[in-house]
Amino acid sequence: MGTPHILLISLETLRRDHLGCYGHARPLMPNLDRLARNGVRFRDSVANCGWTLPQHMTLLTGLYPLTHRVTLFDSAPLSTRWKLLAEHLKEYGYRTFAGVSQRNHFGGGAVFGSDRGFDEHVPGAEYNQHMPWTEEFVTERFRDHHEAGPCFVYVHVNDSHEPFVPP
Repeated sequence: MGTPHILLISLETLRRDHLGCYGHARPLMPNLDRLARNGVRFRDSVANCGWTLPQHMTLLTGLYPLTHRVTLFDSAPLSTRWKLLAEHLKEYGYRTFAGVSQRNHFGGGAVFGSDRGFDEHVPGAEYNQHMPWTEEFVTERFRDHHEAGPCFVYVHVNDSHEPFVPP
């Protein structure tokens, strides 16, 4: 088996207890449940913080918020002494792509340095319209780049976050 492709999905404010893959009785998100069955699903995880900016920096660095120090709106960008997951994966030949929620610059925002190491770091669609855009983004990146080597695609979606104004 060769080097695997990696898809990392961050879904903003999504409750674990409402997903079938974690035991919810109703099939509210059958596609996500199918992805969990066929991919890697973590059974136990701990959020190091209660809000988006520091938690995403922790997700992308593996560091605690008090170590990476990107914790508040007025934080300085991530120090260059810390590497992001995308930077590590590039060292192993990965093509790296990020499609992040356009309106929530705290989770996927380049202003704090979270774009480092990505071949492409693209702001996605507006609130409550990100999922269709995300599906196309992920599909196109894997389809167009998988033959050149392993791909890492990271998406941050906040359609389940307020304001709730579905199309």
